[in-house]
Amino acid sequence: MAEKETIICPVCENSEYKEVATQGRDYIRTHTSLCTRCGFLYQNPRWTKEEISAFYRRKYDLLYRANIGVSKFSPKQYETYKYGYHPVYQRIKSVPTIPETSVSILDIGAGDGFNLDYLCQKLNADGKFAIEPSLVGQKSLREKKIEIISSDVDTDWDKNYNSVFDIVVLRHVFEHVHSPNEILKKIRSTLKPKGILYIAVPNAYDVGSDWVLRGFFRIVHNYYFSEKSLKNILTKNGFSIKSMKSGDSFHETELYVIAKPGDYVIGKHDADEVERQLSYLRSYINTETKIKYKLLSFITFTNRLFYLAKAKLKQSLFIL
Repeated sequence: MAEKETIICPVCENSEYKEVATQGRDYIRTHTSLCTRCGFLYQNPRWTKEEISAFYRRKYDLLYRANIGVSKFSPKQYETYKYGYHPVYQRIKSVPTIPETSVSILDIGAGDGFNLDYLCQKLNADGKFAIEPSLVGQKSLREKKIEIISSDVDTDWDKNYNSVFDIVVLRHVFEHVHSPNEILKKIRSTLKPKGILYIAVPNAYDVGSDWVLRGFFRIVHNYYFSEKSLKNILTKNGFSIKSMKSGDSFHETELYVIAKPGDYVIGKHDADEVERQLSYLRSYINTETKIKYKLLSFITFTNRLFYLAKAKLKQSLFIL
């Protein structure tokens, strides 16, 4: 059985929480809870850093990285691919403080580096930096001449990069991290005074067509941000919000924000947020706990495993 730990709410630092569900994607027991003070949705208790790191090493690529081959997309295909960095580029290209040349970009959770390479080409960036735990990813990053500054975002990687980066990107990474406040402090110190932070996360108020109990809730997601909670954790750590939006023509359910170093501001916490978040999730949970939907969920799960197995086989053949 995986070792677990209980944490305080990273947004408002309250220690009291209400458990919402214990079911998660791939039938892995996942404790999704609500902060009773600010209504933030997060895993509590959660797997320890050691446990989740072992999961990433052993199972993550199999269960979550079936879309191998993105680098083989044509430019036209890539620009319609909502999980790539074309949306990132389109959203940040007009930010006036991004220099026209000599841009320096750090991508946290860079994978194989294809997305970062694309963004660097679009923004004339000659400083390409990455944090990536995957050994396969690291090999690919080195082949692309991308500097790997750490394999773990929780190390002291920031010490040697004070005010270095024009852009730091966390695309569908921030919900995975173990220590969000500490990571934001590191990012703030490594951004240039006019640099920008780009974060994209799943929206706790827009699960789209996903299952909640067997899809949206998953062991690798420690946090489920709303616009309110994402803003509060950013301003608390010295960031000023320049733009924030949930859903657009690129990605219908994605919540993204562009922020810059600014003042430290403690957000106001609305007690009604607890019931508001519960009300949103309740209809999904009530539906998905019925026998009919449990069966549909299981069929979806087995179909997904079959798809993942095929993708893994295809990847193996490609490597050979």
